[in-house]
Amino acid sequence: MRTIQTFALLCLLLTASSVVADNTTTLGVFEYRAKEFVTAQFHPVADEMGAALDDTKVELRVLSLDELDKAISEGQIDFILTNPRHFLAIRKTNEVSGALATLKKEQGGRLLSSLAGVILTRPDAGISRLSDLKGLEIGVPGKRFLGGFLTQVYEIAEQGYDPETFADYVELGSHDSVMQALVDGEIDAGFVRTGVFEDWLAASSLEPDDLNVLRVQTNALYPLAHSTRLYPEWALAAMPHVSMETIRSVSNALLSADEIPTANGVVGFDPPQDYLPVELAARELGVEPFVKDSIWQQIQRQHGSAVWVVVALLILLFAALLALVYFNLNKTRLLRRFNALFYYSPSAKLLVTEDHNGVPVIKEANYAAAQLFGCEGPEDLVGQSVKDLSPSNQPDGQESAAKAASLIKRLSRGRQEFHWEHQRSDGQHVLTKVTLLRFNGDHLFEALTRKPLYLVALQDITAQEQSRKALEEERNALKGILWGTAAGTWEWEVETGRTRFNERWAEMVGYRLEELEPTTIETWLSLCHPDDLAHSEAMLQEHFSGAKDSYDVEVRMRHKDGHWIWVQDRGRVVAWDHDDKPLLVAGTHTDITQRKTAEARANRLVTQMRKHAALLPGTLYQYWQHPDGRSAFPYASEGIYQIYGVTSEEAETSAEPVFRVIDPADMPQVAESIEKSMTNLTTWRATFRVNHPEGYQLWVEGIATPERLEDGSTMWHGYLHDVTDEYQNLVKLEEYRYSLERSNRDLEQFAYAASHDLRQPLRMVTSYAQLLERHLKGSLDEDGSVMLHYMRDGAQRMDSMLLSLLDYSRVGRKGLPRQKMALKESLDEALHFLKPNIDEAEASVEVKGEWPEVFASPDEMTRLFQNLISNSLKYRSRSRPVEIAVTAEASSEDQEWQIRVCDNGIGIAPGQIGRLFQVFQRLHTREQYEGTGVGLAICRKIVERHGGEITVESEGEDQGTCFSFTLPKSGKDREEG
Repeated sequence: MRTIQTFALLCLLLTASSVVADNTTTLGVFEYRAKEFVTAQFHPVADEMGAALDDTKVELRVLSLDELDKAISEGQIDFILTNPRHFLAIRKTNEVSGALATLKKEQGGRLLSSLAGVILTRPDAGISRLSDLKGLEIGVPGKRFLGGFLTQVYEIAEQGYDPETFADYVELGSHDSVMQALVDGEIDAGFVRTGVFEDWLAASSLEPDDLNVLRVQTNALYPLAHSTRLYPEWALAAMPHVSMETIRSVSNALLSADEIPTANGVVGFDPPQDYLPVELAARELGVEPFVKDSIWQQIQRQHGSAVWVVVALLILLFAALLALVYFNLNKTRLLRRFNALFYYSPSAKLLVTEDHNGVPVIKEANYAAAQLFGCEGPEDLVGQSVKDLSPSNQPDGQESAAKAASLIKRLSRGRQEFHWEHQRSDGQHVLTKVTLLRFNGDHLFEALTRKPLYLVALQDITAQEQSRKALEEERNALKGILWGTAAGTWEWEVETGRTRFNERWAEMVGYRLEELEPTTIETWLSLCHPDDLAHSEAMLQEHFSGAKDSYDVEVRMRHKDGHWIWVQDRGRVVAWDHDDKPLLVAGTHTDITQRKTAEARANRLVTQMRKHAALLPGTLYQYWQHPDGRSAFPYASEGIYQIYGVTSEEAETSAEPVFRVIDPADMPQVAESIEKSMTNLTTWRATFRVNHPEGYQLWVEGIATPERLEDGSTMWHGYLHDVTDEYQNLVKLEEYRYSLERSNRDLEQFAYAASHDLRQPLRMVTSYAQLLERHLKGSLDEDGSVMLHYMRDGAQRMDSMLLSLLDYSRVGRKGLPRQKMALKESLDEALHFLKPNIDEAEASVEVKGEWPEVFASPDEMTRLFQNLISNSLKYRSRSRPVEIAVTAEASSEDQEWQIRVCDNGIGIAPGQIGRLFQVFQRLHTREQYEGTGVGLAICRKIVERHGGEITVESEGEDQGTCFSFTLPKSGKDREEG
């Protein structure tokens, strides 16, 4: 083995010397799209390679396939990055290295190391199957493109067609040219590689529905639209003159970088994938470098079997020559190639032998193995045993060393594959797929090791195992969801008719699954309602033809008990044959009987509601306004015609006919109220005029509640009705109120003037009566004296009545303006004025309750309390002490204050209560009690002016009296009348 390392080191030094002499390394990249695009995408890759090579500049050259071939033949390229087919062609004609890494491109938001072909057509071309392309003009970037030609024609060949004569292929030079020609309608169909279609959707105004992807393949792990099977992405390889050290540095740098940002996203590299599928496709199609009809075949057809004699002689001659130089010349070459293949293989490999205890020990390791185990280099692994690189026990519970010894002991010839859990240097566990081979009878290795030698190939499957477990968990979760949703499942093999149902499917129709077996499509047909079969068949054919993405229908199924249930039957084709005919359809059954029953009930209620709405004097409606300004009445009852002269059908798609008949003078305030309601989602209310198309005008009142929908539009649900008669009555009532207020003002002015101006002649009558009495004193008889007394007394009483009337007219005119005040202060002031009267009557006045602040005239409130309390003092009982209680409390509705003035006086007969608050109404004679009968009328006027109400209660004569008045809590002033 030391000999192998010596030769490898010598080759490495010789190659490295040439690289040092020339400090520039060239990376040739296939120009699969516009040069600027490809340059921007792979320039960071060249920078990443340059960073891994000390004092070496990596030059990026973006070339076409022909230019790249020419540059390689002239020795101008060190590394190549090209599509798999081109890579195979280069490897066929040059001693290029194997694939060092496989490119990962950002496609569909993920880095993918696989590609496929996409077949695109225009939606109006009427192309739905692969066979429809026969004889058409198909645009391709070039016949040497893998994703743009080889993958598609391989699928055509798999269908039994001759790809060369299948269609007219137009080579346009690039994928972008194919896309542009297809969009412009210059070709019938186009072949491009995966990712190009999505790039165009993201970078242009192209919509997904503008082009159709033919023969769409589904793959849960591959998100891009594709029409063919998957192939590995581009391969990175080195030309034979590149040193092993340079190859190792570049490989390690690119494989270690998870993501390399570029101007067009990110790229990355994976360990090399298997490029055998590409080779198989190329061989099947007979394209470069695997042309079926080779020159040798042509010679063989011309000369027949005689050519084999010549060939045999040449073979014997060359065999003899090779035998002579084999051990001298090829031994060094073999060792060098072995070193290159072993040490720089992108997959982890170990050479293992057994120590004296039979424990597997590492003799040699490559760089990929060092990276797998987290070591700095392969030398760190040499001499370590399986025990050193494994946890004490494997996942199955077996001890790692014992299990390894057992596996090696059972291995004789051939190879053995198994899973093994390793432990990295950082302590992390890595699950690998191990391929174990024993070199039997190989004298070279026997001489080097003197013990059996084993080759161990390791593949990191940690991520795959995690994906498998995640998929298993997802499968279990799906089973749980199906159980939770109580959905029945079915699978139908279309050609054979065999159908599989789950137990829940059978339960829906009242059976156990074994009662229905053997189950076929006839089982379903026999249970389905005959009237639903035709609709179900139509929906199924629409799905089979591609018109609909899935099969979705609601049908009735006969229950075992004889009644019918409703089910929603959903499904889709999960497998097609080569002629795009369905092979396997899968789906679910969901019992929707309750929903259908509810829908039927709801339809009956809607029908009934529409009938009731038609009987309303106005119209029930829905008004819908979109964010872009469009508006309509999606629903309106028949009464909309009486309101707007528009039918519900005319307003269903546009509200313009409605807005056209609203009076122009009212339209701005209607629009403003709609905007305010939409912005704040508050109730819409408006009253406006409508100029009806039949020639008359009416007043309309509306109310509606807004609702914000998911698309940002607003829907109002409301009611409109004709209020023309009410409005006219309101106008008349307003006119009457204004006339009445004016009349009241005139009457008050008259009462004030009359009471004020009449006092002057009354004072003269009184004065002259007094003068006459003094002048005639002693000369008048008894009758004359009485008449003169009556004249003077009548004048004085009339003057008192005029004074009272003057006070009554002054309420609301001469007092202080209303203001926020403490009501208790007015009560205290009234009690202060009445103190002499209270003391004279030896009365007790009790003040109780919570006294509020109110909005009132202070002097009028004082006058109110003074009149009520003096009334209790005047009409007191002579047989008991006077007790007066004044209380304040909030009313039960909590909207007003209630104040009560109660006494234990002479009371009031129930029949007389109605006269108390009228002007000049007295319940007693002047001989019994003094007064003019205006005091309580003034109280009523003061209370009503402040928005309250005054009442009186009494259980009868000698039972006391209780006056009660209210004042509103609101501080808003009322207009003075």
